[in-house]
Amino acid sequence: MWKIVCLIVPVGLVAGIAGVFLVGCGEATAEATIDGSSKGACDRSVYRVSETLSGDQKEKFREALKTIQGKEFMKNRNEILKKREIPDEVYAAYCAKIDGKTAKEVIVMAEAIKRPAKMQAQLLKAFEVREAKFSLEKKFAVIKLTVHNGTKHTVAKAFFHVVLTTPDKSEPWLDKKNIMYTIPGEIEPDDTQTWILKFNLDRGWEKAPRDRDDLEFRATTTRIDDANGKLRE
Repeated sequence: MWKIVCLIVPVGLVAGIAGVFLVGCGEATAEATIDGSSKGACDRSVYRVSETLSGDQKEKFREALKTIQGKEFMKNRNEILKKREIPDEVYAAYCAKIDGKTAKEVIVMAEAIKRPAKMQAQLLKAFEVREAKFSLEKKFAVIKLTVHNGTKHTVAKAFFHVVLTTPDKSEPWLDKKNIMYTIPGEIEPDDTQTWILKFNLDRGWEKAPRDRDDLEFRATTTRIDDANGKLRE
């Protein structure tokens, strides 16, 4: 943070200038920026930028950094999980993203990252699971879903996260992510359909308890696709 206050230049200090004049008066502020040239420089400059902020802006800046980090680290999650640490080149890529940026610019960058995620969340919320039931047959686990397509899109494929619990057990009997269902004939906007999904009793489905009337089953939409495999608001 640089500040320029009233600067007086006396007579005779500068040749050819007579009298006393005011070069600069008041306060001018140059916003601090991040130096992403190295990990150390990046971390130090992030701290310095953060210290120039107050209250809500400091918190927004910190959250924005987390968002940008998260996007960069997720692109390399397999490598990070394998090494159980963040590789130098991955951290360097994150620093390069914010190099030369002010706090305001970092916050704007993070908002641009979040915007598609927020729109996708709204889309998934509109594709509503109105009823979800679970049962076991002799050879199959059976899920019955009633869904309403409240989006403006025709949906060809849907993905769900399903969880089966009972009041007496702290851990779920089943916790299955990315259960996929290809919709026969698709589902049009503002349409409601009921589907029956059956799964062989392996890959964890066999853990579900039988002969209980206190099962609690939840299904949440995690992704929807059109016939081309992509769906955006």
